[in-house]
Amino acid sequence: ILAESSVETVFREPWIVALALILGGALLWAADRAAGPADTSPTTGFLPWLVIALSQVVAFIPGISRSGITMTTARFLGIARVPAAIFSFQLMAPIILGAALWRGRDLVGSATSGSDLAVLAVGALTSAVTGFLAARLLLAFLARNGFGPFALYRGILGLAALVFFLTRL
Repeated sequence: ILAESSVETVFREPWIVALALILGGALLWAADRAAGPADTSPTTGFLPWLVIALSQVVAFIPGISRSGITMTTARFLGIARVPAAIFSFQLMAPIILGAALWRGRDLVGSATSGSDLAVLAVGALTSAVTGFLAARLLLAFLARNGFGPFALYRGILGLAALVFFLTRL
């Protein structure tokens, strides 16, 4: 909340977004390769999970995915793919609720009609159902395949964005 205006302006340069996509993909790939498919974490105590939760701060930089950075951090700590993804999803709930309440306060004082609120409710419900289904599919995919395809996607997208940006200068 305190850094909202700075984050929305300072880091919005296209080259920063492109480099963040590339770096995020490279880190995700390296973390997944280093940890392997099994849980190799020496501890399952509070500290590793706190480090993962705090890693979300890096996602203020556009191009850094909040869920991607938490899963990358978990993998660097040796946590298996599926538990890393589940914890990342669990961390999302308070953030989404907080953001909805923070942005929703504007609706309370505005002249929003009942039909507008109904559309918002249907949109929220649709988002929740499709998000749940997508999460289930992702967990099944990660159990079999790992994060490699996501890392590759980030790298290719970042390189394409960087080339596009540099050729338009």
